[in-house]
Amino acid sequence: MLDKIKVPLYEQETTITHMCGDGNAEVYSCEPSMLKRLEKLAKQSPDVLLKRSDCFGMIYAVPWSFIRVTTPHKLHLSEKERRARSNRMKRWNRKQSE
Repeated sequence: MLDKIKVPLYEQETTITHMCGDGNAEVYSCEPSMLKRLEKLAKQSPDVLLKRSDCFGMIYAVPWSFIRVTTPHKLHLSEKERRARSNRMKRWNRKQSE
């Protein structure tokens, strides 16, 4: 296996290529967080396949139905719910530090 070359943050990329009529997309990434997600997805689904790996990144074949582009989810909370969540997180953090 090839040794990975550390890619500078500003050069890390993820590219999705899809040809109309093809049921799969090719996902190339050298971004560590995306590579972890793709590796996890490949373990969970037999439809996600590692096609190629080099010293910079990896190319996965992913079913086109797995690809989503959406707007960011905005959470609208009342002041009461925001305080309740804040208190729950504070209690959780206290338990973690014990």
